Amino acid sequence: MTTTIWVTAAVASIGLGAVVLARRAARSGARGAREAAVRWGLDPRDVERPMPVSRDRGRSWQVEPRACVRYSLPVTGGTGSRWALLQRPEEHHPPLPPGWRLASDDGGPSPRVEAALREIAESWEEEFLELEADGSRVHAFWEEAGGGPGARRVRERLRTVASAVEEHRG
Repeated sequence: MTTTIWVTAAVASIGLGAVVLARRAARSGARGAREAAVRWGLDPRDVERPMPVSRDRGRSWQVEPRACVRYSLPVTGGTGSRWALLQRPEEHHPPLPPGWRLASDDGGPSPRVEAALREIAESWEEEFLELEADGSRVHAFWEEAGGGPGARRVRERLRTVASAVEEHRG
């Protein structure tokens, strides 16, 4: 009986230790990502945003307000239009791959910007990313994981979109 209690306690403490280490690693990754974003001038901000959430391992999805981080990059001369590239796992809006939707109230992005967004949607393999233009800046919304390398991948996507906007205006 005493041996069983000790074994149970040891197993429980190992499990708790793993959870603590995982949480520390996540905080460390977010801190590394945040530090990199600040160095690159991406103006990271904690925000709340409607995001896709699954409570049943991806069988169904709801959109709910959740905390995430916004990185922003100014675009020389402005973005021209307002649009958002959204992850919506249960939707399919060709020519985007399944799980993505392009939303706009004012005609949407130029064909060049739309092509860049489609390429990002086709290649993105991380957990969560949404991109948005507000007239003067492009923004990336994500969960800030993966440390500096994760932040670098997001920065590359922001630069791709900003370059496409600036090339369109020529």
